[in-house]
Amino acid sequence: LHPQEQPHTAPTLYECGAPGRPLAGLGPLFQYQGPHAGGDPRACQESAEPFFQPARLAVPAKARRGDKAFACGQCEKAFRYSSDLVRHERTHSAEKGFACPECRRAFKYSSNLRRHLRTHAGEKPFACAQCGKSFTRNFNLILHQRNHSGEKPYECRDCGKAFTQPSSLRSHARTHSGERPFGCAQCGNTFREHSSLKTHLRTHTREKPYECQQCGRPFRTSTHLSVHRRTHTGEKLYACATCGQVLSRLSTLKSHMRTHTGEKPHACRECGRAFREPSSLRKHARTHTGEKPHACRECGRAFGQSSHLVVHVRTHAAGRPYACSQCDKAFRHSSALSVHRRVH
Repeated sequence: LHPQEQPHTAPTLYECGAPGRPLAGLGPLFQYQGPHAGGDPRACQESAEPFFQPARLAVPAKARRGDKAFACGQCEKAFRYSSDLVRHERTHSAEKGFACPECRRAFKYSSNLRRHLRTHAGEKPFACAQCGKSFTRNFNLILHQRNHSGEKPYECRDCGKAFTQPSSLRSHARTHSGERPFGCAQCGNTFREHSSLKTHLRTHTREKPYECQQCGRPFRTSTHLSVHRRTHTGEKLYACATCGQVLSRLSTLKSHMRTHTGEKPHACRECGRAFREPSSLRKHARTHTGEKPHACRECGRAFGQSSHLVVHVRTHAAGRPYACSQCDKAFRHSSALSVHRRVH
């Protein structure tokens, strides 16, 4: 919240405790009270509103009226305040001026560094009143509370599936579009999520940034570290009695056990075919209904499974114009397609 932002039009007013004057926004309230504490008041020439910080008066009056006087030279965005422009310009540069003293991980913004430091300190100041689970960020607590309330305000326009957070919806939308915008420069693998690419890159760099505070053992992902921590805390882990694989959730163990027992509890009502997972049954059911919810944005061709769409999209993105009419494979050269057709 910027001090005295749109002081002549803002609907929310805060009253100063000394003279009883209303001010627009909390920032101006804190700055306005300066003169009562013996500060050096300076006044806005438009409204005669006193300010404690002289830097505030340096902002052009037209900027305070709502104009965006500070424009980015690399894109079309503009800002009311020069400080916002400086912060925005970092999104165009690789500059990361805030480094963690513990692990040397660097951040563009000091606020991100402060949040990151909590992972080392173990500080989780935001606790859920219903279950006691705590978080390093208030935003994560808000998202978690939707698990209790059942609120899912972000709905997919293609299939109607709803999500608790916008990032989950964006990720899900790519299962319809087949979009995998994050590519590895070293091996060419592509990913739907930037976080997945970052995790993948560590297989090349062998970086393991997540270190256990108790024993010092490093891990490539925070998930692996979380599972490992349970060996110290005594929190329950679930081990497969057949192969010894350790899993973090009971539901995951039950699903895993079916690979050993062969159990397939999810049966198709149309043909009786059974599956281990409900997701596999849903995909199979589309072979009966003919439903093809995953459509290519380039050519309109639709598929019953998102994985088939992903393969198809590569024919557009990777320059593979020779597509097999009997399956979803495509090739760069007609000779390769001819060889492939023999399998059919």
